[in-house]
Amino acid sequence: VLFFYFAFFFLMIRRPPRSTLFPYTTLFRSNNGKKVELSGANARLFEELMRAYPRFVSHESLSRAVWGIDEIDLHTLRTHIYNLRKLLNDAFGYSLIKTLRGRGYRLIPPELD
Repeated sequence: VLFFYFAFFFLMIRRPPRSTLFPYTTLFRSNNGKKVELSGANARLFEELMRAYPRFVSHESLSRAVWGIDEIDLHTLRTHIYNLRKLLNDAFGYSLIKTLRGRGYRLIPPELD
């Protein structure tokens, strides 16, 4: 339930563009009240993962959504996903992004106990 509230909250908050290359900047608070700001490629990647939830997003789809091309160096995408994972892990205390080897990525909510 908290995850879906977070998803709705995430998609509703946007600030005006800071640049024309990566116009997305998103500000939200984690469950523990920590302020998190995603901008540029991180914000766009996270938005694409949120829109696809609970399905996975292929490498090509993420590349197209963020950089406007179908094929990008996989190391570039992995680096951006690594940075996004780190930001989300610092804010929430757990990883929200799961790698589907050879296919892409998907968001996973924490296990509800």
